Amino acid sequence: VYRSISYLRIFSFGGIIMVENQKKDNLTSGFIQAVSKFPDCIALEVDDRAYTYQELGRAANNIAAAIKTYEVKTNQLVSVLAYRSPTAYAGILGTLISGKGYVPLNPEFPTDRTFRMLSLSKTSVIVVGKECLKRLREILPLVNALRPARIKNLPLIPTLCFTTK
Repeated sequence: VYRSISYLRIFSFGGIIMVENQKKDNLTSGFIQAVSKFPDCIALEVDDRAYTYQELGRAANNIAAAIKTYEVKTNQLVSVLAYRSPTAYAGILGTLISGKGYVPLNPEFPTDRTFRMLSLSKTSVIVVGKECLKRLREILPLVNALRPARIKNLPLIPTLCFTTK
């Protein structure tokens, strides 16, 4: 059993200050503790590439910091458009670290269904894996078409694209 912890603040360089919290055992606190205790252990294997807890934690923290930068304060949801990639896993973890919930968008779903999920969730940020950039190009024009004319020239939804080496 691990001690309950939660994050207090996320710095842009990816560091986390952790504080004790007596009642909060969750995926995020467990992951943060694993990064601290087992930084060089394998956390994830995708496409014949292994990622350590430290690598996955760094990617998740970078995504969390970006979400905090681009978020709309009133919306508690972030969409993740990625498929079985490091970005998919880091995107979910980063979203949770940022204190938001996530809406998983399946790139195999029809465009209309994905558009409806985005519309209903009123997501303020989309985290996109490089494997889904083509799909993103199909979805964004639909969402943009519904925007009022006075804001058509502004960026629609901040879209965070992350790649791993």
